[in-house]
Amino acid sequence: MHILETTASPALIVFIAVLLGGGAIGCASPGAEPGATRASASGQAGDWTRLFDGDSLDGWRNPYDWGEAWVENDEIRLRADDKFFLVTEETYGDFVFEGSVKLPDTLSNSGFMFRANVEPNRVFGYQAEVDPTARAFSGGLYDEGRRGWLSPREGEASGEEFRTTVGQAFNPTEWNQYRIRAEGDSLEIWVNGEQTTAYRDAKDARGVVGIQHHGEDGKVYRFKDLRIRRLGSGERASSASAPPNTLTEAEKEAGWELLFDGTSFDGWAALGAEAIPEEHWKVVREGGGGAIKKMESDNVPTAPDGQPLEGGDIMTDRTYRDYELKWQWKLAKGSNSGVKYNVSEKRSTASEPTRAALGFEYQILDDERHSDAEDPTHRASALYDLIRPNPEKKNLRPPGEWNQSRLVFDGRHGEHWLNGEKVLEYDLDSDRFAELFAESKYADVEDFAEKRSGHIVLQDHSDTVWYRDLKIRER
Repeated sequence: MHILETTASPALIVFIAVLLGGGAIGCASPGAEPGATRASASGQAGDWTRLFDGDSLDGWRNPYDWGEAWVENDEIRLRADDKFFLVTEETYGDFVFEGSVKLPDTLSNSGFMFRANVEPNRVFGYQAEVDPTARAFSGGLYDEGRRGWLSPREGEASGEEFRTTVGQAFNPTEWNQYRIRAEGDSLEIWVNGEQTTAYRDAKDARGVVGIQHHGEDGKVYRFKDLRIRRLGSGERASSASAPPNTLTEAEKEAGWELLFDGTSFDGWAALGAEAIPEEHWKVVREGGGGAIKKMESDNVPTAPDGQPLEGGDIMTDRTYRDYELKWQWKLAKGSNSGVKYNVSEKRSTASEPTRAALGFEYQILDDERHSDAEDPTHRASALYDLIRPNPEKKNLRPPGEWNQSRLVFDGRHGEHWLNGEKVLEYDLDSDRFAELFAESKYADVEDFAEKRSGHIVLQDHSDTVWYRDLKIRER
């Protein structure tokens, strides 16, 4: 038995937490990663490296003045009476991690830390939650020592949905296998082969891996089969540096599809017109990849809300009902646009302007310069004219820089995300939504809020806007 112990009392017990980054919510086999059959000590990109050799704690350290860690039966075991983390000596940036954990009872708590930061008696950063309690947040993403829950959010509808669906992948009485994929700002987690979290956040790009003891005195937490595979040559090292308008292997596994191929308008059509007007919309080369550019349209006739009477919105050929959508966008200074969804072309073209979509809108706006931002429900990432984004969660990048947006529209529930943060969510059947809708410009539009299989639309609001990396996954 090899024991790593600090000078503090050996009775101190700590709960283990391991955090790692992965893909998008869905199902994927932990063994499906390319090269997963190889184990190597080389640490080169593409090779699996064992983080624990089964015999010793070589490569690990305890940055706390308390807590006990030792090796027994090819496992790392932790014990403490206050929370602590055992962490790797080496740091990692983009990688796939796998490891197994077993907790002593359903009153415990742990996690896998990844890209974590270390100070004396403190570890903080991303954590893949291990939660055997009735809360059932195992596989969620927690920001230890900083922002708290990133996904799901406690006390919100997303938390209850998580608890009753993917949160059930964890078995409180058995060994549980975790897989974490961290690639650029994409953080994904799987539990026992079921994907539980797909989140975008750029707070930390590199850090240590760690396992947590939560501090329940006398309890022993067990970890084994810890290994990591760096992402580098032969695989895109990060979503930020990857060519836009392409799918990673993890996205393909999770069921994502491209809506824009980077070179053409294949899969797109003009709303209410025979062809996409070339003087308004173009496919251009932008930053090493293709983008859909809305050209500025000066001095064209407009409706009272500013939309042009000629030119018009463009829409997907297909309609979608329940899905997750993500895309990148940037603006010229002072610009206004939007991504609309739940759109019926027939209803949209039944009244003037006949080339403007009627539907829910994820607002795209230069908040600093456009007068529309005077109304909080008209600001970037808002559900236009209905729900304002949470200003504490919103991180809008300036004109000329790419923003990353995500939209969830599943059943009667909707969410808007901006640059890795959920800025609003709603339920179509809630009393609050009914109140907001009654106060909106759409209150008298028949069946506006009726859920349907609808088109996804890029809005023509006369201003210059770029869109790329449009991807969808049906639910």
